[in-house]
Amino acid sequence: MRPDDKLIDYLIGFEALLLPNDKLELSFKLALRTAVLIGKNIKQKKEIFLIMKKAYGVRSSIVHGEEIKVPIVINGKNFGLNDLVNSTESYLRLGIIHIIKIL
Repeated sequence: MRPDDKLIDYLIGFEALLLPNDKLELSFKLALRTAVLIGKNIKQKKEIFLIMKKAYGVRSSIVHGEEIKVPIVINGKNFGLNDLVNSTESYLRLGIIHIIKIL
C-alpha cells in the first residue's frame, strides 16, 4: 500500500463521513468539520484544520496526476508524505469513533 493511495482512500472515507451531499468548497468544509469534530481546543482545531486542508490539496494533486512537492509545509512545519498520511489516518479513526459515540 503506497502512501499516495492511502491518502486518497482516507480522504474518500472523510468525504463519506463528513461531506455526503456537498459539492462546493470541499477542502474547507472537510477541514473545518474534522477540526470541530475531533479538536479539543482552539490550538488543536487550528492544527487539524491546516493539516486536513493541505491533505485534501495533496489528494487533489495526486488524482490529477500532478507531482507532490516534498517536504509539505504546513504552518511553517515540514511534513513528509508519510507524516501527512499518518496524521490523516489518525484523524479519520478519531472522527469515526466520535461519530459512533454520537449515534
